[in-house]
Amino acid sequence: MNKVWDDLPEDLRQNPFFQFSEKTNYVPAWDKIRPEHFLPAVDYAIALMNRNIQRITDNKAAPNFANTIEALEQADELAAYFFSIMDNLPPGTGEAEKEYDRLTTEGRRRYNKAYNEIYSGNKKLYDRVVAVTKQYPASHKIHPAKRLLLETTESAFTNAGIKLSPKKKAKVKELSERITELETKSQKNMKMAGEAFLLFVDDRQRLKGLSDFMIQSAA
Repeated sequence: MNKVWDDLPEDLRQNPFFQFSEKTNYVPAWDKIRPEHFLPAVDYAIALMNRNIQRITDNKAAPNFANTIEALEQADELAAYFFSIMDNLPPGTGEAEKEYDRLTTEGRRRYNKAYNEIYSGNKKLYDRVVAVTKQYPASHKIHPAKRLLLETTESAFTNAGIKLSPKKKAKVKELSERITELETKSQKNMKMAGEAFLLFVDDRQRLKGLSDFMIQSAA
């Protein structure tokens, strides 16, 4: 991932999302990340993903597993990593939590929009993927992980509606955006439910079977 820092804009160099490297074992500056850092990081990651996709489609070499399937798998690596960071940050309370929810929802909306444009509209990229899958028919023996990646990659395009009419593609996009909203709401509800449930156990006999580590952690 460190290669992306070579062309990092000056205004992002102080963004904690980008303050990780091999020296930190790719652990970001958790304590410095604030909601206002989300969207600039997401926008950069999306732009990088689009550049990676463009390199795949512009490649003059014949499509193969490495220059198409693996390259596509790695194209959104940074965006996926940033979202994993956001999913593990404590959102705070009150107004801070509202701002956190608003910005993470907007970040996911932007990413899903870019993802949908790639997988439902990039016919040139899809043709390269199909060309590779044809090189590996069911009778062709390849590693199960490669077979799975081939199948899931092509499925991502068909599930996004690459073969659908413009009208049906619009409907898929609408549903995708609605799913994003519901996923965010579900995550928030799960967090609230977890915080609302609290069980006090003052009799150690009731904890029989649990390790000392688990008991100490719960305490």
